[in-house]
Amino acid sequence: MFSFEIDTITTTMTLSNKSYTSDADLFENIEVTNEMVQLNHLNEEKDFDEVISAIEYNVPIAYLDLLIKKKDYPINKFSIFKNGEIKSPLYAAIANNYFKIADFIISKGGNVNYTENSLNIAKLLITNNLFTTKVLLYLLNKNWNIMMIKNYFYDFGFSFNLASTYIKYICDKSFVVKLLKIYQSKKSISKDQFEKIIINERNFNIPYQWYYRCIYCSSFDQLIFFSRYEYPSSIKEKIEYIMDNYSDIIYPGFSLKLYEFLIKYKYKNIY
Repeated sequence: MFSFEIDTITTTMTLSNKSYTSDADLFENIEVTNEMVQLNHLNEEKDFDEVISAIEYNVPIAYLDLLIKKKDYPINKFSIFKNGEIKSPLYAAIANNYFKIADFIISKGGNVNYTENSLNIAKLLITNNLFTTKVLLYLLNKNWNIMMIKNYFYDFGFSFNLASTYIKYICDKSFVVKLLKIYQSKKSISKDQFEKIIINERNFNIPYQWYYRCIYCSSFDQLIFFSRYEYPSSIKEKIEYIMDNYSDIIYPGFSLKLYEFLIKYKYKNIY
């Protein structure tokens, strides 16, 4: 699992001086730079926070509403506690899978994309090993910007389950939207047209790092899953890039893993 040191350094991704604004940009080739996170601007260290504690005890939403109003509470603000933990109301709700409370906090102005000094809810969830597929789907359904954790998707220890969940969510959602538009227009489509829609919707730009890890870990079933969401020509290009740029000197034992992949799957129409 990706290790994210909150009190020292965070890892961010940049390519030249470009900025990234879309999901597609997530899968461009990038290089790693370091950015210091300053925590001195967070709320003053505290032993106890009544609102966050109430959320963690899963209090009734009506009580939480009164508490927030009474305290005029800054709903998105992160607080650092004397034991080193960092939390916000929305983080506390999502971390505990109290999604009804999270919905309420969002209705009061809570923002899943809120960032304070390079710190955000998703990074904290990853740090504390709480970034599950259930959490990922919740965030995606709240218009969360996945670019906030793009570095995690390039880490060697990324979760195949999370990657698969994200791909299926994006592709299936887009597919359903297209079908709905066809239905609303009352146009009939042929079987060939329908199959073409399916193929086009599965044109996902998989990071080559994901293919590399599949090969290195001999996770060939996962590699086949990824390959179903990308054009064969694009897969071939990425596999060839891996073959040309990864060696045993830097990645011990990789050539054997690559040989195993080529023998087992080269002629099975993966690409």
